[in-house]
Amino acid sequence: MGQTGDMTLIYSPEILDFIQQSMNYLALLDPEVAPRWTRETVRECRDTLAAVYAAATRLPDLDPSLFFGELEHLVEEEDYERVRRRHERFFADRDLFPDALNEQMQYSERPINISLSELLADLFQALADIVWVYRQQNEETMVQSIAEARYAFDHEWGEKLAAVLRRLHLLLSDPDFMPLEMPDDEDDLLSYNE
Repeated sequence: MGQTGDMTLIYSPEILDFIQQSMNYLALLDPEVAPRWTRETVRECRDTLAAVYAAATRLPDLDPSLFFGELEHLVEEEDYERVRRRHERFFADRDLFPDALNEQMQYSERPINISLSELLADLFQALADIVWVYRQQNEETMVQSIAEARYAFDHEWGEKLAAVLRRLHLLLSDPDFMPLEMPDDEDDLLSYNE
């Protein structure tokens, strides 16, 4: 693909929508933007992630093996853990839930639980890296990031996103789900914004 083709691709409405929806999700997880989560924030998170899912399905299907080298990853373990811990405290006893679609369920006599806060952090990690590459405005890495994003959506984080949507839908359908406000914690500040 030539220079003009790359420019047309990386600034296409479908890709820009995916980047925008990803940024909306990242903003919800940023304590400076959304310092306190409530039931309404959970609803906004569900709606935003549904938009991310829809936008990801419209990404072009490019072969990531055509690119050489690995893209730099911005999200560090500390950032991931801050997101996970913050939401684990918020969802409290509703954080763990059985995953009926987990392949290991067929080998287990007991339900296998997964963590909503871990899934949110996994999505944070995947989407923050893509958005960061776009902010650098290096056209070659932008194309590669979209190729990798579509592949990872199809084979990894798309299923996680669907599990989060199912869980948030169930929580919001439960009239007894009245989460406590998210506590302030200076350790929650994310370094990826710097």
